[in-house]
Amino acid sequence: MSTIATFARLALAGILSFSAFNCTSNSLYSDDVQAINKIRGIVELNDGADVEGVFVWFKIFNISTQCDENGEFDLKIPNPANQSGGGLDGIYQIYFYMANYRIDSVGVILDKGQIKLAGADSDKDGMLDSPILLDNILRIEAQIGNPLVLIPQRDKQTVGFKLSAPTGRVNVILTRSNPISQGDPQFLSGVIGDKNKNLCVEIFRRGRQQGNSNLEVGASWVDIYPMEILAATGDLQVGDFEVRPAITVEQAGLPAGLLLALKDAAGADACAAAFEMPMAVWNNTFSVRR
Repeated sequence: MSTIATFARLALAGILSFSAFNCTSNSLYSDDVQAINKIRGIVELNDGADVEGVFVWFKIFNISTQCDENGEFDLKIPNPANQSGGGLDGIYQIYFYMANYRIDSVGVILDKGQIKLAGADSDKDGMLDSPILLDNILRIEAQIGNPLVLIPQRDKQTVGFKLSAPTGRVNVILTRSNPISQGDPQFLSGVIGDKNKNLCVEIFRRGRQQGNSNLEVGASWVDIYPMEILAATGDLQVGDFEVRPAITVEQAGLPAGLLLALKDAAGADACAAAFEMPMAVWNNTFSVRR
């Protein structure tokens, strides 16, 4: 939708802009709008992938939350008394980020520090009138060696990945183990965690240094180095696990401060922080049983 069309929609509805225009006029307000202190909504992914974990960030306040398994979020803003000047006026952006989807934002009107929504276009709790739809820019599919692993055993679990960019070329940074000697393979790094988030383990080739490499991905599938997860090391316990590759997806348009806010929200633990990076990966689960 063009900026002009979006502005017209905003002027008629009196609530939100779904593009990043910079109008700060308060002339859109009418007597029938209500002031609220939180915004609610639903985020969807255009390919039907698991939407849980989408990062929702209100830049002006540097506050954030993440979507639940239904794509729903609820973000409360600071009391006007705790805002700059005793309450902000203008249109400010809330960003929606999933690492392998194109970032999107919605403009929210603040009047004296409170969100203004017209009653006809939202419910009493400030629900956005339309879902936010994020478009996939990098499809990541896992290739699980053994969907069911039995322990104790000496066998190893291997997990490879296939990448493709459905709408254009995408640059990806991979973290992998460096070969010890010529002819040794590289292995992709990453993390595994159980579904209840009680266990998080970094996966890498022990005794080998790690490094980064760049990869440009297009529409054709690209196979990348597999992980090796050894049951004998204690990495694998009885449970159901999810695997995340150590991949950074580069994209234009990320606002300054978003990745730092995401890092702060994830916490200091490196493994947990890597697992909390919002990323949709297909077919990346396996089970361990005795």
